[in-house]
Amino acid sequence: MDERLAEALQPLCIDADTCEPYLRLAAPYQHIVVTPYRRSDAQALIGHLNDQKVVMNLEGPPYPYLAEHAEWWLEKVLSEHGRIIQNLQNGRQPDGLPVAVIRDISHVSIAEALMIGVCCIERHNYFNTEPAGARQTALMEENAARDPGDPLIMYTVGDWLASAYHRQGIMPAVLGALMQTWAIPRLGMKQVLACAFVGNRASIRVFEKNGFKHIGDVPDLVPMPESKGGGMRSVHVVEWRLDERK
Repeated sequence: MDERLAEALQPLCIDADTCEPYLRLAAPYQHIVVTPYRRSDAQALIGHLNDQKVVMNLEGPPYPYLAEHAEWWLEKVLSEHGRIIQNLQNGRQPDGLPVAVIRDISHVSIAEALMIGVCCIERHNYFNTEPAGARQTALMEENAARDPGDPLIMYTVGDWLASAYHRQGIMPAVLGALMQTWAIPRLGMKQVLACAFVGNRASIRVFEKNGFKHIGDVPDLVPMPESKGGGMRSVHVVEWRLDERK
């Protein structure tokens, strides 16, 4: 890997086999790393996102989740990763995380480790915290127009974890590490709005363990496809602000 790029990716490490950046969690989660997406993640995506224990708490992924869905998603996120890396290589202010995929390296190398989840921090589009309408559109457009590093950018969090790894404290540790290692010092992140479906207490606890506060609920916000039970689902909204941690 280019020395200048490796320096720009600090404090992330670089894997010698894959030349990918990665973040390794501290003990007791030292068997967990966060890396970029890989094209080889398709089968793991299909498997995890057809698990009802995972997908029924997610708005976005279609269900059943097919090979064509994985292919489309990987094209999208790999293109975005390429943009983030190119900006870093050119010495620009980062505008995203170069790592998002959670992997377990208990018995394998980083290169061999399979995807067990995702945690991404990105600009908020307000789709899942604001009812559709003029206000939602205005908030989204205003946020998208801000320059990288602007302290007024509102971020959000999207995450999921394979059901075999639930209730082990992994996701709170991953989110906290990404916030402290990259989002706060490198993106200049000052504020985050995130959400979880009403009743999804486990996801709310992930946020609470990282200093988020529950600021309210939005009833009947998210339309669900029939394959996920249909109807409208309400969401809990949580907020994190850097200045409230002082």
